[in-house]
Amino acid sequence: MGKIKLASIDLYHLGLGIEEFGREFSELLAVLQDLGLEVEYLDSRLEEDVLMDSSLLLVFAPARGAEFTEEDRELIKEYVEGGGGLLIAGHGRADESRSPSFISSLFGFRFSSDLVRDPGSFHLSEETPVTGQLARDHPAVDRSITKICLHAPSSISAEGCKVICYSEMTAKSLGGQEGFLRLAVACENAGRVAGLGDYRMLSDEYITEYDNRVFAMSLLSWLARVRPRRGGGRGRVLLYPMEDSSFRGLGEEGYYRLAWDLYTRGFSVGYTMEVPSSMEADVLVAVDPPPPDELDKLAGFLESGGGVVLLVDRSHRVEHLNTFLQRAGIRVNKTPVRGGEYEGSLEHPVGRAALGAKLMTPLTMRVKPPAKEVLMWGVLGGFKCVAAAAEVGEGRLVVVGESWPFRNHSYWKGRRYELLRACVEWAAKKPTKAPPEELEGEALRRELERLRAMLEEATVERERLERELRALTGLDARVELLRRIRRAEEELKAAKSLASRVRVADRELLEAVLEACKRRVASAYRLFDYNPRAALEAALTAAEVARAIAEVLEARAPFEVKARA
Repeated sequence: MGKIKLASIDLYHLGLGIEEFGREFSELLAVLQDLGLEVEYLDSRLEEDVLMDSSLLLVFAPARGAEFTEEDRELIKEYVEGGGGLLIAGHGRADESRSPSFISSLFGFRFSSDLVRDPGSFHLSEETPVTGQLARDHPAVDRSITKICLHAPSSISAEGCKVICYSEMTAKSLGGQEGFLRLAVACENAGRVAGLGDYRMLSDEYITEYDNRVFAMSLLSWLARVRPRRGGGRGRVLLYPMEDSSFRGLGEEGYYRLAWDLYTRGFSVGYTMEVPSSMEADVLVAVDPPPPDELDKLAGFLESGGGVVLLVDRSHRVEHLNTFLQRAGIRVNKTPVRGGEYEGSLEHPVGRAALGAKLMTPLTMRVKPPAKEVLMWGVLGGFKCVAAAAEVGEGRLVVVGESWPFRNHSYWKGRRYELLRACVEWAAKKPTKAPPEELEGEALRRELERLRAMLEEATVERERLERELRALTGLDARVELLRRIRRAEEELKAAKSLASRVRVADRELLEAVLEACKRRVASAYRLFDYNPRAALEAALTAAEVARAIAEVLEARAPFEVKARA
């Protein structure tokens, strides 16, 4: 195993605690994780022994009262001369005390105390300029990047450094500069250094816009001398139906980001206008529902071992698609939902991987076996399924009730990329049949969960009956209590009778539960005269458990009879 590479983040000068930074920069931390870097937080003054072990150091514009010292400056200089990678990120309108220029001037560039605005190319406001002026010939800038945005950046003056990002020509600074202002620079000697005019572009609020996330990964990987994983080893993914213009970022931008993301996750990615055979691809991501004449080919691709991810939000195509989905146990509804909350299913690997993922206006769907819910939507509870998965034949199918978020520049928002990654990674694996003992264990687990739910209902029912008994007095109460104890005894006998005729995953466990119920009924008789409340509780508990066991066994009985035949 190779040596773990560290990325050190200077929180002391930034003025943020570890938890606060984690909340505001969680996507940046995910990028560092994708690069295989382990994060170390520096929440005190910089120390030589800490920096020596780091492959990457991230330094931000200092908070007021946390300015850099001569000792900090010397330590960082030695770190870079020793081959370390350094990112220095500033922000607009920073006065001299809050500018990182004290550090960056060591490497040939300084941050101006101005603010760059762009009335001609911006995101939401002029103080968030959008630019496509990037040095794609530099190794720190991935060639796939089309546009990035920065929030309230300062411009950079540089000598001996390569400018890797300019503003658009329409940009202006408060200091009076106009057109093609320097927003990011990079230089390399023994170590590698980059300057970025705005550290907020790395926060969760902005790193998910345009190609900011790709830019961050590309720049940080160059600085740390690590290479993002590239495609091929995990299988072939085809986007359908798609032409060259969309695939190469000239059409709907989101699809190119989707392709790039899968590529960096280890997949080989291409595009097609026709449903392929299972020999041509491992996974087909359908960004539009196939027309009726393509569904037979899609079924063949799936059943012969291909993985399919369907992104569905065109309701006029739902009816013919539902015919195809019927075998998988999925039926998509035509009415979209909006707002509300999203919840991933812990019962499925896609749901577990996509916790926190959010869509915009997805279509809901009804699900029955073999399909399973993976992402739910709801308002104050009442959750409905908006993504489902199923194993069909030799292949795997995932249906997501929306494609729009994956088409535009919001691909990185709402952790949607994690949902898409999880869908493709699960679909790329072939279905595996669990051994019989695992299937029996799973069945037993479901039965026990059902019993637990029934016991919770029994608690509510017991409280209701206690209120009723309190309303009775004397002989009436005693008669009612005795009647309930005898009913519990009868239900226990019925459950025992069923248990003797039906095979269960763990008979020893079942018999232990039934014996415990029998003891509860016996204790109810003993408590009848001197503690009626405790007698009622014992009888109700035994009755509810016996009833739940009987329901489970009755549901399984027809299958047992069929199996014996």
